[in-house]
Amino acid sequence: MLEDTEAAVGGTEHTDIASAFLSGPVHAFVHEVQAPCLIAIQDAFRTSDAFAQLAANMRLVEIPVLDENHARGALAAIITNRLRQHNAADAASAVLTDDALIQLIGFYDETDRSLRFMPAALQSAAEYAADMRAERIAYGHVRGAIADWRERIST
Repeated sequence: MLEDTEAAVGGTEHTDIASAFLSGPVHAFVHEVQAPCLIAIQDAFRTSDAFAQLAANMRLVEIPVLDENHARGALAAIITNRLRQHNAADAASAVLTDDALIQLIGFYDETDRSLRFMPAALQSAAEYAADMRAERIAYGHVRGAIADWRERIST
């Protein structure tokens, strides 16, 4: 399974690197090794010839973007699932204030609906909250984490 192609090539602005990555190692893995694989490709790379050549021999599955009507419930479900992976029985609402969740949704939209940056910002916010011995991740924790992630993304 290869996920987060964007991170592997250094961002969506590196279409030349993405094309080389898709036509080189990914193409070899798919065609020469002939192993079953799952590859997550961001929309920015779908226009490349390398992707078109891969796609011709693969089954494409579109993952819908979370729209405004579903983002809150979907992101809360993602957070709850992550908590359960660590044996925590709490729901997202038990560890995250509502205004913090709304701010994360805004950051999700701001980052072109990236399911990579929103959880990363949440992780940073959780670390801030733990350092402050807060009972829940609140607006200020998320605000600080988002500011840090905006700086990381821009460099």
